[in-house]
Amino acid sequence: MMHRANLRSWPRRLLLGCAAGFAAANLAWAGDATAPSSADSSASAPTLAHFNPAFLNIGNSQGDAQSGAPDDAPHFNASDLAEFSHGNIALPGVHDVEVLLNDAQVGKHRVLFNTLPDNQGTAPCVTAKLLGGIGVMLSEFPAVDPNVAGQCIDADRQMPNAHFSYEADTEQLSITIPNAMLRHTARGAIDPSEFQNGIDGALFDYRISGSKSEMAGGGGAGGIQWYGSLRSGINLGPWRLRGTTTVNRDAGGTQVQFQDIYARRAFTGISSQFTIGDATTDGSILDSVPFRGVQLASDPAMEPESLQGYAPVIRGIAQTHAKVELRQNGFLIYSTYVPPGPFRIDDLYAAASNTDIEVTIIEADGRKRTFAQPYSTVSALLRDHAWRYRVTAGMLRVPGVTKASPFAQATLAHGLPGDFTLYGGVTVSPIYQAVVFGAARNMPVIGALSLDIKHARSRLPGGRIESGQSVRLAYNKSLDVIGTQFNVAGYRYSTCGYHSFSDVAAANNSTLDVLSTINARDRLEINIAQPLRSAGSLYATYTQQGYWGMQDEDRVLQFGYSGSYHSISYGLDLSYDRHPDGTSSKQVAFNLSIPFGKTQNHTFTASMLSGDGDIKEGASMSGTLLRGHQLNYSIRADLSSQGGQSGSASLNYLSGVGQFGVMQSLSKGSAQTSVEVAGGAVVHAHGITFSQPLGETIGLVAAPGASDVGIESTQGVSTDHAGYAVIPNLTPYRRNNITLRTADLGSQVAVRTATRIVTPRRGAIVLARYKVSKGRMMLDIKDQKGQPMPFGARIETLAGDDVGMVGPDGQGFVTGAGDRGKLRVRWGKQAAEQCELAFDLGHPSQNNLMPEATAVCRPLPARTAKATAAVGPILPSTGEPS
Repeated sequence: MMHRANLRSWPRRLLLGCAAGFAAANLAWAGDATAPSSADSSASAPTLAHFNPAFLNIGNSQGDAQSGAPDDAPHFNASDLAEFSHGNIALPGVHDVEVLLNDAQVGKHRVLFNTLPDNQGTAPCVTAKLLGGIGVMLSEFPAVDPNVAGQCIDADRQMPNAHFSYEADTEQLSITIPNAMLRHTARGAIDPSEFQNGIDGALFDYRISGSKSEMAGGGGAGGIQWYGSLRSGINLGPWRLRGTTTVNRDAGGTQVQFQDIYARRAFTGISSQFTIGDATTDGSILDSVPFRGVQLASDPAMEPESLQGYAPVIRGIAQTHAKVELRQNGFLIYSTYVPPGPFRIDDLYAAASNTDIEVTIIEADGRKRTFAQPYSTVSALLRDHAWRYRVTAGMLRVPGVTKASPFAQATLAHGLPGDFTLYGGVTVSPIYQAVVFGAARNMPVIGALSLDIKHARSRLPGGRIESGQSVRLAYNKSLDVIGTQFNVAGYRYSTCGYHSFSDVAAANNSTLDVLSTINARDRLEINIAQPLRSAGSLYATYTQQGYWGMQDEDRVLQFGYSGSYHSISYGLDLSYDRHPDGTSSKQVAFNLSIPFGKTQNHTFTASMLSGDGDIKEGASMSGTLLRGHQLNYSIRADLSSQGGQSGSASLNYLSGVGQFGVMQSLSKGSAQTSVEVAGGAVVHAHGITFSQPLGETIGLVAAPGASDVGIESTQGVSTDHAGYAVIPNLTPYRRNNITLRTADLGSQVAVRTATRIVTPRRGAIVLARYKVSKGRMMLDIKDQKGQPMPFGARIETLAGDDVGMVGPDGQGFVTGAGDRGKLRVRWGKQAAEQCELAFDLGHPSQNNLMPEATAVCRPLPARTAKATAAVGPILPSTGEPS
């Protein structure tokens, strides 16, 4: 129970506490005095602040008299504020901070902050290990010993031209190093040693759907259908074991299938994945076929994003230390500084737009030179020096094919200088042999072009041998003047004797001459896109497919326009289809969407579709509900000019443990009700955690004691009663931030670091562990003589974790220390400026939001006196607590 004296002093303590907080945050900076730099510090010392202690009624009796303070006002020495006399500092100890190298983010690291001499604030301990890990060439700094990993570096003495600074408000450590002293690494490159295998565990991903159809007029049930799939797996070290089971039940019975059973692991040293079991070959060079066997294939996801896809190498010559800027469509996409002489930029991100790149060289004296770098791409193009390969051996696995079809396949592609790529592949089987060779080139003015030729030899039923060739061409060009994007997505011509591997295998498992009806002759796909600036955009596509033995061809021609006015969007689409049998159809569609609501999370849509002698008009309303937009709804009605009417309504709810949906549809003469449930579960060392559908790579939040806490940047995900949660669909081989929503922690829970950074390997269950402590209280702390502790003294656990600070009258607000235990109070780094106390709240009432206790702080025993110059190494944050 709160003492009567404490009740009387609450208004004063509250006022003084607010004033102290305001003072500590702002400190009335004078800005004209700076503290001297430390000899062993790597960062510039913080600016000295001038503050009048009388603002807090702090000072001697004369000051109190002048300030009009009452006699019972608390008395403190001005030195109590010494630790706050230097602005923008971090408290001594280890902190997780964002590190910037020349203003570019290089990840979050765990950094030790040391107290500067004479209480001049703190400075980050920047070590050789940290600098080497972010790409600094330590050999350029002879005074830095790379073998002493934990020694703090003095930038002024050991690294001329380097600068370290820390911003406490953003928790960012900025490191500035001349570019010439940095290793050339691609933007976004991550050291493979950061890739995490994750924890061992089992996972289950399920989806169940069912529908019931009824006919009007008492015709009885139209039918009940159920479908379920379960994707299960086990993670053991670097290995991923996966398998899928499907169940399909309808009026014809129940079918159960086991498929896609495989084991896979990554080899980051060669940026590859090894698979044994069921998988599919890549179709970019040779035909894609499912198989059961073994495969070793390159995995581009392990490479930095700036090296994925295709982008040209930018070359030029700088006459001075120059700045190089690259622009595309008028937007700055890259900027860097280069030394005098030839330069090369090979880490551009692959752009969605294939427009030319404008290169501007800005010399040190202000002179500018500009030239254009052509940029067009096709899917076969690779960057300079890039490799892609895939080696497969096994049995063909095609539905309906029962006869074993063993085969081996290999493909290889290599990017060469001059925006040139060579690629090829081979397939060998008793019934099929094929070889393909091709090249791709990004050419100025003309555009990007790829061409390959494939020769195949097929053994057909009855021992008949047929051979043929297939030629494939792809072309892409953007007309920068008017912005037109012209793309021949693919043209293929095949001779009569050419067959695909899957078709030959099917033919050898059939008594029918299936090849006579499925032998394609040629195929053409053309896409044209034309932006109209603020007026919208146009598109046109044309597809043509011809077959041997048929004079006519399949043709599909489509045109479309889309635009918007403020938040209203609209579109018009036209389509014409013609088939080899002479039949054809025409369709015209128009749609209009109008968002509404305070946050525009509801949309009204009107549509019209004309085709096959019928005109259908439709109207729908859709949107999201609830605070986290977890509930999606849709209502739609359609009317046909031929008298038909239909309508539907659906609800979909996304929770932390699954996705649930229901839909009802009505039409003339029938009705259908369908439901769907999807979700996942992870079995780990501490139990079972249910989740939304998992995806390939997942994170497991472990915050025991923090239940029902949301996860930032997710929808519907929160910790369960044990403090665990599953984060689906993490990006493999990339740094993923997993952040607890601190607003959900409540008044009795504290977490030391709310964000963990994880870098999972593909398919991993990566752990993000948080150190959670519970409880908060007000401690009335006195020393052995009954005097209050100095104002501003820090309250720590014996492990060194900050849990509070001493305010006026020796009152300390403590959070996350539990209901009983020992704490340390520290107002300096000498042993005489520290003491320890024991506290026990007993069994505080749940209704008591601020339990109170008194404690006597006793001097430290000599053997436990805190070291005054502790220095430790910087450790990268791996998701584990310190």
